[in-house]
Amino acid sequence: MARTTLRAKGLVALPDDIRKAAHLKAGDLLDAELTADGILLRPQKVVDATQAWFWSPGVAKVRTRSQQGQCRGQDRGVRF
Repeated sequence: MARTTLRAKGLVALPDDIRKAAHLKAGDLLDAELTADGILLRPQKVVDATQAWFWSPGVAKVRTRSQQGQCRGQDRGVRF
């Protein structure tokens, strides 16, 4: 368990090993929730609206099939 200090204006610095393990970078959004056990922080990965189509379920399925084909040497390109 890591210990940190609550600073002025409510700022909390997360220890480096926790940031690395959670793949957090400066500017990442965190949801804070008060639970019966204490304070829970959850990272929120936000996708830019101009890139949201790329991460939609249909495109992800096509992209996965294409990547699998590339691994087998069957690259026919991705058709949308």
